Amino acid sequence: MKAFAVVWLLVNGTQPGEMAFRPVTALWIIALSLMDMVAIMMRRARKGQSVMNPDWGHLHHICMRAGFSGREALIMITGIGLLLAGVGLGGEYFLVREWLMFTGFIGVFALYDWGRSHAWRLMVVFRRRHYQERV
Repeated sequence: MKAFAVVWLLVNGTQPGEMAFRPVTALWIIALSLMDMVAIMMRRARKGQSVMNPDWGHLHHICMRAGFSGREALIMITGIGLLLAGVGLGGEYFLVREWLMFTGFIGVFALYDWGRSHAWRLMVVFRRRHYQERV
């Protein structure tokens, strides 16, 4: 129900008339959740699976398997989400051209998809650094 409310507010805020922000800004505000969902659906489709089937490929599952605690994963994912939302809000404030903001979003999505598809290799690096910090 909360996700529906957020999406409704974003769609409503981008409508002509009393537009609160541009549509590309809405993409950046929900960027991490949107990228995670779309990347997972694309991976499932490539494998010939139903895009609606659940699995363990979401970002929080990858973080947990990398050795982060639930709290650490939450803090990391929230920080990344806030950073991406900040990029969108900064672009809105400084009136960065929409095509440039959208191209940047697609670039970040491509980087996210590449990183998620290479998560097992990247996990080795994160585990080493994470465990060295704890010791």
